[in-house]
Amino acid sequence: MATRPRAGTWVQAVVAAALPWFLPCSIGQFGPVLDPEGAPQAETQEEFDAYLAIVAAEGDSERIAAAESFAASYPSSALLGQALVHRMEAHRAADNAEAVVRTGDAVLKLLPDNLRALLTLASAIPNAVVDPESQASLLERAEAYAKRALVVMEAKKIPRTIPLNQWNGLRAEMGSEAHEAMGHVAAKRGDVGKAVEEFRRAIALSPSESGRQHYRLGAALARLGKIADSRAALLRAVELGPELIRVRSRDELRWLESASPGRRSR
Repeated sequence: MATRPRAGTWVQAVVAAALPWFLPCSIGQFGPVLDPEGAPQAETQEEFDAYLAIVAAEGDSERIAAAESFAASYPSSALLGQALVHRMEAHRAADNAEAVVRTGDAVLKLLPDNLRALLTLASAIPNAVVDPESQASLLERAEAYAKRALVVMEAKKIPRTIPLNQWNGLRAEMGSEAHEAMGHVAAKRGDVGKAVEEFRRAIALSPSESGRQHYRLGAALARLGKIADSRAALLRAVELGPELIRVRSRDELRWLESASPGRRSR
């Protein structure tokens, strides 16, 4: 019979291996990374090595393949939920919204209050809406996930492994992401005033400015006819990037320059 690894051995290794990947890319994730004492543990060295292969994967496709292999080999693993979080994030980086939603749903079946899954689904679902008949129910789901993330975040105790100032930064970043998602949902529903309110709140909360948030704010302001404010937000988005946001923001700025008053309500 396999011997269960002790906390402080393999769990510490999980923390050491996962921290560089999780913190910059998945700020809202809680699990073995942020709470090593309560972390799930592998049952065997082979299971642990398979999990580390996910963490160590260098590309999105490699991480997805490693996570799929882990799930097939260890369907009852205590680490399965965390493995699926990695797969979800890799699908997100690859801009595969459908796979993000599918994998995020699987994460929540195992880890109902997983903040990374709640926030990722809240952000990804509006981008996955292609069928007008399903739009209302999908946007309701996205909004519910964002609101649930805020509730879970509020109740979350400060992990002993994180300094208070870092924890406050994490909370602010998660709150910003949740409000941005709610703004995106409002925009998809055509409630542009609500979208502007949520995007402004997201920007105010974020410890680091996001070009995407400024772009979304600028686009929403343009639809309210607030051209000067829209231009300011879009110019800031051009400054911040990344390149795709710069391209979209410049397109929106060109539209602002050429739009007649009647077109500004698009």
